[in-house]
Amino acid sequence: MALDDILQAITLQADQRLSAARTAHERRLAEMRELSDKEIERRTAEIDGQKTEKLNRMRQKIETASVLQARNAQLETKQSLVDDTYRSVIVAVVALPDERLEALFTACLKSIPSTGEILPAKKHAALLKRLATDVRFTVGEPIDAAGGFRFVSDDREVDCTIEALVDNVLRPATELDTAASLFRS
Repeated sequence: MALDDILQAITLQADQRLSAARTAHERRLAEMRELSDKEIERRTAEIDGQKTEKLNRMRQKIETASVLQARNAQLETKQSLVDDTYRSVIVAVVALPDERLEALFTACLKSIPSTGEILPAKKHAALLKRLATDVRFTVGEPIDAAGGFRFVSDDREVDCTIEALVDNVLRPATELDTAASLFRS
């Protein structure tokens, strides 16, 4: 019986140790689960924050690109309207009667310091033959231009076509004012 009591006491002590070990193990597992769950929550919140931040940056980039695209489209339209305005100026100047263009072409001829050939536009060939009486100039074959002429010599070329005068003289001098008058806010 004493042996049975000893065995029973050993078994009881082993059961208590097992129970204590099981309880400690379960407590450690619970703590590990709790830590793991907290880490998962923290990491999930961090990832959600990064995702939200990235979405906000992407949204902001898209909005900025959209605004820039709309602005560029508006600027292209405005530039097209300014271009159309100057094209209509060329058409209007070419349509002027020869008497009104005589002073312009005379001033252009006087500004040319050297001897050479005048190549008139077909529309103004007769007027330029009449104006280019100076011995410095010979009148050549008509060129394909809306109006005006080109002067050509061995060392110089001067473009006095209506297109060149509007694009190179009138437009730089008046484009800002023209745009401002066209697009008042």
